[in-house]
Amino acid sequence: MLGTGSPIACLDHSFERNRSNVTAQYSIDNDKVVVINSGVKQVKQQWDSAEGKADVIDDDR
Repeated sequence: MLGTGSPIACLDHSFERNRSNVTAQYSIDNDKVVVINSGVKQVKQQWDSAEGKADVIDDDR
């Protein structure tokens, strides 16, 4: 999936703790999948985000 997603149900991830309105924005940068997780910190009521990258593996099995 590329684009923006909002979780319906998922495992407990550290980024999502104490945040509301969590979304994940997926995109492709050359041969990497980039995900930017965003959400509102409940304590300070401000937006926070974290970026991660993953390698695309070509598996011909």
